Amino acid sequence: MVIPPFGAAVAPYAIQLYPIQSFDEANNPYEVRRPTLMDISMVPGQLVMVPDDTLVMPRLAPNQAWDAYTQKVYHQALIAIHQMCRSHMDYFVQEQGQGSTFFVNLNGQKVGVYANNNRLYDLLADEQKASLGDFWKVLRARPTPAAENAKQRGYSNKVQWASLEYLPNDTYSFYKVKKTLKQVHGYIVKPSRYWNETCCASVQDHVLYSLAEYCPGLPKTADIVADNQYMGIHPYRMLEIYSKYDDAGKRAEPDVEATITALVNYGTIPNREQTALEDLMEKVQEVTTKYFQWTKSWPFLAAHRLLVMQLQRCNHIKKVLTELLNNHPLNSANSGSFSSNVNTGKPPASAGSSSQSGETMDYTSQSANRRGHGGRGGRGY
Repeated sequence: MVIPPFGAAVAPYAIQLYPIQSFDEANNPYEVRRPTLMDISMVPGQLVMVPDDTLVMPRLAPNQAWDAYTQKVYHQALIAIHQMCRSHMDYFVQEQGQGSTFFVNLNGQKVGVYANNNRLYDLLADEQKASLGDFWKVLRARPTPAAENAKQRGYSNKVQWASLEYLPNDTYSFYKVKKTLKQVHGYIVKPSRYWNETCCASVQDHVLYSLAEYCPGLPKTADIVADNQYMGIHPYRMLEIYSKYDDAGKRAEPDVEATITALVNYGTIPNREQTALEDLMEKVQEVTTKYFQWTKSWPFLAAHRLLVMQLQRCNHIKKVLTELLNNHPLNSANSGSFSSNVNTGKPPASAGSSSQSGETMDYTSQSANRRGHGGRGGRGY
């Protein structure tokens, strides 16, 4: 793969960064789902309403009690998700034009940077243009403690201490930038933190998964609840996930018998006959393909934790069905390898570790700009 040289995108093909509101538009390749609205509390100091049993009970495991503690857990989770939904307002991007640098918000408007909790995404050093090429325009230095320390100590090349973060734009896709720089230089490019996933770092996986429809940044067609209902599995809880563990207590492989029993008991399949297994496999494969592609190409980090959890759930079911389908080529009786990866590629890291946790020409500008701000449609290259 080849890195486009710096300045490759010039008028009338200049790079434009997508403004935050454009992710609601159908013609945007990164169109997002609108999260389900929460009930905002009018009580001072209480961001969202305390959830009642009608919201929480359907999201609990069958043996889980509805009590004050469970209510508190879900209330805290909803507060964290609400903060994540609003976090894009604190995301400021440094741009360059007419001989000066300045910060803009995700609407492309110039802003001051003196408020607390602003996240400042600096331009990369000019010397990085040689190795990053035109991708330099759609990357920023993700603020990290190491990067801030380097900045205070006067180091100019902060890319050594900061992660490279992708900014969604109309010219270079996240997948292209990420894959090219990894292959050519070994650089790791991180997805965008327009919505800051660290707001939910303390929310347990199963709780966040059960509240997926409230979370921002998911692909427009990534409806986890609807996809689960289509497959016939529980919409909010992974009731069918049973695994075997090795002597060290590490999860080794799916527990086929326990998983298939759970699928029958829930009503996902009527029985263990081959026809029922084949019908479910067809549905699971369809859903798996979507989520596998999104885990590779979707540019918003806030969504990745949920996308990975959904992919892992589907892969677990696929492995069990593979073992039970007599004619499946990856069945261990046929392949001799139960642990064979039944997906179209290696699955990403576990969900718990997923947090990392162009139009007109302006010859003085060097950072990509947002459509709809300046000139005919924004500052360009």
